[in-house]
Formats: sequence, structure tokens, C-alpha cells
Amino acid sequence: MSTPPEELAYRDALDELDGIVAELEADDVDVDVVAERLERAANLVTELQRRIHDAQLRVEQLAPRFERTNDDDRAPDDDRDPGGRDPGGRDPGDRDPGDRDPGDEGT
Repeated sequence: MSTPPEELAYRDALDELDGIVAELEADDVDVDVVAERLERAANLVTELQRRIHDAQLRVEQLAPRFERTNDDDRAPDDDRDPGGRDPGGRDPGDRDPGDRDPGDEGT
């Protein structure tokens, strides 16, 4: 008797499903086991989809924690917005028209 899909590790269930697909695509597929293998494949797919869905929900629940952590990592005296602009709205590399380039000193 095969292991129930919910007791298999994700990778093991996926490997078994890949094996069933290869078996069913073979030229010498045994017609007597097609229905049985398809049923097993359907059960594996259902379990794999459930696990993906559960993992997606967990990631969505955890993502806001990481966003808060990144916001908290900014220095308290850092007046720049998250995009790196200073309070005047300029990018760090922007210069005022009156700013001189150090290489322009002789002109």
C-alpha cells in the first residue's frame, strides 16, 4: 500500500507525481493500472495544491512583519523618504544649477 499523500514530504510527493506522469506518457503503459495511477496522481495534486495554498497564506501573513522591520531599520534622524530623496525632494545625486562640479574650477 502506498503512503498517503499528506504523510509524504512535499518533494517526495512531487517526485512520485512526476514518476506517474512519465509512466502514463510511456508507449507501453499498462492499461490495467491507468485508472489506479490517475487516482493516485489526482490525490497527490490535491495535496500539493493544499500545501502551496497554505504556504502562500503564511507568507502573506508574515510579509507585513518584514515591511515593519525594514521601516524600523531606518535611522531616527534620517529625514529622507524611503526612496532616498532628501526633505526637499531631490535625489541624492541631483545638483542645484548653482552647484559647481569639482572639475569645473578652472572655467
